[in-house]
Amino acid sequence: MALAGRLSAARDGGADRQLLEVREDNAGALSFYAARGFVEVDRRRRYYRDGATAVVLRRGLGPACGGS
Repeated sequence: MALAGRLSAARDGGADRQLLEVREDNAGALSFYAARGFVEVDRRRRYYRDGATAVVLRRGLGPACGGS
């Protein structure tokens, strides 16, 4: 399922935000999600097995969480 479909399904299911983790060194993914309204809310050091950091991203899905 494409990102838009997942966000719609989450919203329809009552979610007010979407969270995900992206590797800190994955510039393409970070750019992709930023262009779709995701913002960084945290970093998880040594999150991945190889010791890489994860960037936690959030996108609001409803007015209470900064979405539409």
